[in-house]
Amino acid sequence: MQSFSRGFASIKDLETVNLAYYLAENKMETLINKPYDEIVGEAKAEIPNFTDYETEVVVSYPQNPNTKLKKVILNLTFPKLGGGTRNVWLKTLVVNN
Repeated sequence: MQSFSRGFASIKDLETVNLAYYLAENKMETLINKPYDEIVGEAKAEIPNFTDYETEVVVSYPQNPNTKLKKVILNLTFPKLGGGTRNVWLKTLVVNN
């Protein structure tokens, strides 16, 4: 019976992690498809319909603000099975053409 419980917990944990990566990738795609000037940082906020999941976006200029290059870092925080939280970090560079 203990093996069944561990197996179920592992599956549930995997589902949670998969959902986190899906939500992070979806958010990043939405961000990078915006016009260059609209890609800005966002304070930590819950994801609608997924209130246990939060995203925060940090946008910086790797060289200087006068370049046409932005570094976008997305941090998604989600509940860890058994308590606490976990994070998914996605990073990308965006160029203004």
